[in-house]
Amino acid sequence: MTSVALVVYGPLAQRTGGYLYDALMVRELGARGRPVAVVEIERGEAAGAVAERVMGTGAPVVVFDELCHPELAEALPRVEAARVLLVHHLTAWEPGAPAAHLPLEAACVAAADLVVATSEPTRERLERELAPSAPVVAVEPGADRLPFPPKLTPARDAARLLFVGALGPRKRVLPLLDAAADAGLGLAIVGEPRDAAYAERVRARARETGAEVLGALDDDALSLALADADALVLPSALEGYGMVVTEALAAGVPVIVTRAAAVAPALSHEDNALVVEEAELPRALARYASDRELRARLAAGAAASRPRLQTWARAAAEMAEAIDRAVSLAATRRARTTAPRARG
Repeated sequence: MTSVALVVYGPLAQRTGGYLYDALMVRELGARGRPVAVVEIERGEAAGAVAERVMGTGAPVVVFDELCHPELAEALPRVEAARVLLVHHLTAWEPGAPAAHLPLEAACVAAADLVVATSEPTRERLERELAPSAPVVAVEPGADRLPFPPKLTPARDAARLLFVGALGPRKRVLPLLDAAADAGLGLAIVGEPRDAAYAERVRARARETGAEVLGALDDDALSLALADADALVLPSALEGYGMVVTEALAAGVPVIVTRAAAVAPALSHEDNALVVEEAELPRALARYASDRELRARLAAGAAASRPRLQTWARAAAEMAEAIDRAVSLAATRRARTTAPRARG
């Protein structure tokens, strides 16, 4: 079995979807006999130092989390091992992202032997916009990491929404707070701050609207929060996949998402989810609040979704196949670069 190194901005134990994906893949690959050495780099670390640390693991294949692209653009081509680039989404795709990100991210894609995207829509967008020479495959996250306690049926007048995600502008939590309050819906917010100023604005607005800010939760506490929720709401401007979406469906919780966030293929509008444009979110929440038949239909659709969802065991098997393919592609790359040139 091929051992692997994984390069991420440290620490790996951060409670965001991207880091959870990476950490769970480390766990699952290890369980399949593919030990993973995690290389936690610092933002701004010199490319030479990054490459040296990676090669020091001795791993024949390295998975680079593309979030680290400012350092990887120069470091990745220096690594002789097989190079797998893991893309949750490009930073250049985020609203308001500086233009400087795209050439760095394109350089990382160009240097990879194989690119893994965390969703089929992300894979398609990478191929459409960057036209990489390396193969791009999708390895979607599993939906089965959480324990699923029985759904709670508390006596309350208003339906209760749950938001799960890092607190930063891309997640659009502030307009969600206003829309939920206007619709008369309860709202609980789970997630750690990624932007301190934005997180403080969220906490202040939550106090004004009566929403709860629960902070980051461990798996057991998040499972209980899902069991207590009538629907998950995700109003993000961009998601690479949105792990929490399928985890909610696995828990029997329907989803209300903006179209920009709705990349998980398991979502089905008017069946287990409401998928709406950003401007339509307040109207969608008002409809959800007032329509008991709609709420019941979406809940039934969510409960029926679970057998069709990806598992982490299957995701790890797909990642292992991608790793083996990258090893073969890297051997071809090295043979091509070391072959003597024919004389004219």
